[in-house]
Amino acid sequence: PPPPDKPSTAPLDDDEDAPPPPPPPTSSGRKRKLSKRRASALSLLKEENTERQWEFEMRRGVWAPYPAEINKKLILAMSAASSKAIRIKLRGSAYTVDLQRMTMKTAMGARVKKVRCIAKRKKEKACLRFKISCEDLINVDLNSDSDPYCIVTQGTKVLYQTEVIQDNLHPSWDAFNVDLAIIDMNREMTFSVYDYEVIGAHELLGRVSLSANKLIRAGRNFVVELSDECGLDLGGLGRMRFHYAEVAKASGLARRGSLFPSPYLTTVVGRAKVGGHIMYDIRVVAPLADTKKPLEWTIRKKFGLIHKFHDSIKGFLAKRKGLVKPFPPRPRVFFSHSEQFLNERQSGLNAYWDSLSKAVPGAHSFEGKEIKTVRSQLYKFLEVDEHMSRFRRRKDEERRLRAVSAADKKLQEQRRELTKLRKKKAQTTRKKMGVAEDWKLERLYNSPEIQAIKNVVVFVSMCPASTMIRKHTMSLVNLFRALNIKFETKDVSSDRRSREYMLENSTAANKRLTPQVFKGGKFLAQWPQIQDIHEEGKLVSFLLSAAATTGK
Repeated sequence: PPPPDKPSTAPLDDDEDAPPPPPPPTSSGRKRKLSKRRASALSLLKEENTERQWEFEMRRGVWAPYPAEINKKLILAMSAASSKAIRIKLRGSAYTVDLQRMTMKTAMGARVKKVRCIAKRKKEKACLRFKISCEDLINVDLNSDSDPYCIVTQGTKVLYQTEVIQDNLHPSWDAFNVDLAIIDMNREMTFSVYDYEVIGAHELLGRVSLSANKLIRAGRNFVVELSDECGLDLGGLGRMRFHYAEVAKASGLARRGSLFPSPYLTTVVGRAKVGGHIMYDIRVVAPLADTKKPLEWTIRKKFGLIHKFHDSIKGFLAKRKGLVKPFPPRPRVFFSHSEQFLNERQSGLNAYWDSLSKAVPGAHSFEGKEIKTVRSQLYKFLEVDEHMSRFRRRKDEERRLRAVSAADKKLQEQRRELTKLRKKKAQTTRKKMGVAEDWKLERLYNSPEIQAIKNVVVFVSMCPASTMIRKHTMSLVNLFRALNIKFETKDVSSDRRSREYMLENSTAANKRLTPQVFKGGKFLAQWPQIQDIHEEGKLVSFLLSAAATTGK
């Protein structure tokens, strides 16, 4: 028998239960449990309507988010099951992020930091939904009723533009939505109704200004009288009915495809045959809040280019069946462009562009990449950026000129105030010194230069042919009297000899025009020349030099 201090190693019988053998000891190959941070990061991959943000621990308990590019890279790496580690560059240093252990360390492995992935629930987008109509609008067209459409603005922002309803004084537009992120609920929104004109400016039919909060509190079927462009309710312009104005979630509405229609109206207004090609004129109307009328321009495109643009957005239109009218077909036989076929194709193009402007949404804060691409293609085809940039340059130049003129006016006012202050200061000084206020006139009256001017004759007409001649005569006489210049007047209307003398010795362009100034029997000047010389301050020297030349 074996010694009692040693256990028996003999095999047990078959009827006895043997315990399972223990696993072989492993030091490095032991399976590690997934950390809580990795488990939470994997669970976030299955959640919807959430934004994932990766963070690293700067110091104990303080987490900092990764930049957007690195965050996107980590999300893609976590989604791929094969990737276990990823290299990134953060703040100029290279790091390796271990997605198994959820750690981050430098390339040398000296510093090890924890990483984690947290969820940020996406905010539910909301919009303001409207349904409006008008009643008893005024008719501004001669042969038919008005063609109204409505532009919704707030300040300088254009929020929405409705479709055009032809020949209707009681229009009811489709329901539309405005993104709450771009409006102020307490500020007034202006609903302006215009009459669409193919040729000429669009005429304002009326407008209403109300805040969004007031419209929501007013409830359904709220009626407001239209006012003119100055905001005055003159009566007889019609009424606008708000069927409802309510806040709605945009997540469900955005799937319908035309949540925010394009703010540009497009209409095919004509066609022409140029060089064997059929060219169509497409008129684009862009509403602008800071102008009295919308900005308009016309582009001329071949039918082939229009068809090529339609082919480029076929994928977008396939998802919105029923929203866009079918594109008109090509003729079955080449060069069979009959007048009836061209008329039908033009009406089809008009319906296509009208529906396309409703199907392509305008810019909003929760749009997709596909919608942005299609809108950029549409705006490029319609030359929107070119015309809008030209318009903005013109507006900026007008603002600059207004600012310059305002600055010039301000500078002139400052100069006038400075001149007034100087005059006031000089008057105060003269008053202290006991000098009279008209010291300049007294000095001028008594000057030897004025006393030396003699033999000045002014030929006038006491029965002038016009009011201008009378004003010129009175101005000349008053000027000479104010300067204390001695002169003699002769009436050429009653004295025949004076009239003949003036006509014989005058060298003026119009010898019959009075008043005329003579000095020593020699013609000097008429009133316009005398006025210019006086403004230059050289009238006395001019009369003295004339006296010296005449010798009298």
